[in-house]
Amino acid sequence: MLAVKIFQGDPDALNSVVIGHVETNESTCGIEVALYQGIALSNHQIERIAALPSKNKILHTYHRVIGLTELEREDSSSLTRLIAESDVAKAMGISKAVVHSVTFADKRQGLPSARKSAGSWVKSLERMHALGLRAHLENTTEPLSWHQELFDEWDKLGVQELGGFTLDIGHVRVWSDNALNEWLDFTKQIKSRGFGIHFHIHANHGEFDEHMSLSRAFQEDLLEPSEEWAPKGLIPWLVKAMQEHPESLFTLENPAHEALENWEFTRFMFNEETLNHF
Repeated sequence: MLAVKIFQGDPDALNSVVIGHVETNESTCGIEVALYQGIALSNHQIERIAALPSKNKILHTYHRVIGLTELEREDSSSLTRLIAESDVAKAMGISKAVVHSVTFADKRQGLPSARKSAGSWVKSLERMHALGLRAHLENTTEPLSWHQELFDEWDKLGVQELGGFTLDIGHVRVWSDNALNEWLDFTKQIKSRGFGIHFHIHANHGEFDEHMSLSRAFQEDLLEPSEEWAPKGLIPWLVKAMQEHPESLFTLENPAHEALENWEFTRFMFNEETLNHF
């Protein structure tokens, strides 16, 4: 299912319009709620999101910029923030969350060992699970091989019910040497082992993380076939991914003011005539 995203820092009126769109199209459209800078959603918006089907929604936690490492260290500010976010997640009926591994600052000191991190982060997964959240680890600068090793270890440790993976395709274009087909094969593999799967869908020119909507990417020919990116084109890849993961949310991760236009555009691109163009 395609999903739109709201950001708690955006105007209430804009977020209300996006929520209203999901309410009207709840059979075909989900929602991701981003708590990047704080918890500033109105009680009315929280109540409206709570009324949406639970399978249609996911939380993007502040721990995208803190990470599982900080939770493992039992940093007091991180734990306080996590508890606050879990409370608002419960109020919205959300039980899935997107998290990062470590901060970009930590990565400058070198990527941690996937094997060692897998074991040490189990405590973080357990802590989030005890608070009602199943953590989906999002790929950023880590290579595919690192994630493969990490999830191999998590599989051995039997933590499938505690965690999952978020494939951010924009991050793949900027930081990965592997094409999207290889990442999709990875999601299929760990899904078969019982891990949750989630997607962030947006585009860029390959230089930095632009969070470009697919509608704008189309205007700049970024949906066309690319050997390094998507050999058959991005929209056919997205259709295949949705067929492989019919139970997953595919969040169109772009500025909220583009959310509805991009949702309509992406839905249009799924028709057979358009797909034949790619």
